[in-house]
Amino acid sequence: MKYDFIVVGGGVVGMSTARELAKAKLKVALIDKGELGQESSWAAGGILSSMRPWAESHASMMLSEKARQDFPDFVDELLSATGIDSEYRCNGLVMYGETDVVNTRDWANENKIIVEDIPADLNNELHLKNDALFLPKIAQIRPPYLIKALKQDLINRDVTILENSEVKAVTFSDNKFDAVKTDTNSLSAEGVIIASGAWSSHLCQYSGINLSEMIKPICGQMLCLQFDSKLPKPIILDGPHYLISRSDGHLLIGSSMEDTGFQKDTNNETKEALLNWARSIWQDIDDGKLVKHWAGLRPSNSAGRPFIGKIKGLEGVYINSGHFRKGILQSPSSAALLVDHILQRPTFTNIENYSV
Repeated sequence: MKYDFIVVGGGVVGMSTARELAKAKLKVALIDKGELGQESSWAAGGILSSMRPWAESHASMMLSEKARQDFPDFVDELLSATGIDSEYRCNGLVMYGETDVVNTRDWANENKIIVEDIPADLNNELHLKNDALFLPKIAQIRPPYLIKALKQDLINRDVTILENSEVKAVTFSDNKFDAVKTDTNSLSAEGVIIASGAWSSHLCQYSGINLSEMIKPICGQMLCLQFDSKLPKPIILDGPHYLISRSDGHLLIGSSMEDTGFQKDTNNETKEALLNWARSIWQDIDDGKLVKHWAGLRPSNSAGRPFIGKIKGLEGVYINSGHFRKGILQSPSSAALLVDHILQRPTFTNIENYSV
């Protein structure tokens, strides 16, 4: 069977890309070496903010802002189509840290973003520092639920999903993409899109492109605790660490930043470091029961923004990867930008700003 496009990589970025193509009535196959969304997408916290927008490149900021605006409609469409609630919640974000607060306040003033003093009830719950501010319009999503909704939507749109299928080769004819070969299948298409996150450099090698120094994995460990008592609603961000409350009493504590290659082992040292930080923020942290400790591999890159668009010199080969800590946030805007480019539709920014 021949497809219009094959998307290699079934994280939220790859799934969103496949969905955009399917919405345009194209015949799409989606391939993942494991189950859809079970690598860095599942491991993510789901904060729908660039967290430090003043430090973000202009190209990355364009994706973040477009996605932030589009996410409510994105999840409403998924809910309507699948009945699965991705738990989009606009609970706001408390930011700590003198430098981060000053820079964020200046950025907010310049961009007419609302910032407020810390709410009084939250003041009573947390070990507040003087250098803190509240951004009430920051939202969160629950990645495992978003993954379920996206997968069901893809099924509804007749996207061919090949899970637990490892790519063994990408073949070409006269520099034009021909087929993707897995351990069990050979699929031909007009084009292939590499959306494999931290593993994208492995896929690019088949097309003669070396991205190993441009996209590399950075491990992040996280904890999930269960509480019977009330949790602070806003996201709490302090340097590299954050707390994210869920509606069912779960609290996420994240995250570490470790250059460990493709190893994503957890360890007690990092677990205790995360718990100690959380205790410094919220005195009731030890009332929680540890539910899970996990790690994910984020696709960091040397450009400060993702790579999106055609890989020059090879007909029919595209990439949508390297989102680092913003994959969940930027997934709908990155997918829309790439598919707009493929279909030659007007779009919101210049895709050349994301070239490899």
